[in-house]
Amino acid sequence: MGVELGGLSLTIVMGILSKSANQNSIFLRLYPTDKSSRLPAGLILRILDGNTEVFKELIAREGDILLQYKFWGNKGEVFWIQIQYQSSQLAEAFII
Repeated sequence: MGVELGGLSLTIVMGILSKSANQNSIFLRLYPTDKSSRLPAGLILRILDGNTEVFKELIAREGDILLQYKFWGNKGEVFWIQIQYQSSQLAEAFII
């Protein structure tokens, strides 16, 4: 999924793998759409639960080519991805 944020062109890749009848592994990657560039230092990727409480925050450092995180959730659960860079922010909800 491609997104534009604060003049940046970013790609979010999400993979879901079933662990059991009710539980899934979720893999997230965020990287610049232009493969030759780096993420800007200070770009923030947050994973929020269904109550919009942050349970993981990743902050890009100088030279990072991507941010990635793996977590588990039950089928039917809601989680949010929030991306912030400087004064620009976007969020999207997903259902497992």
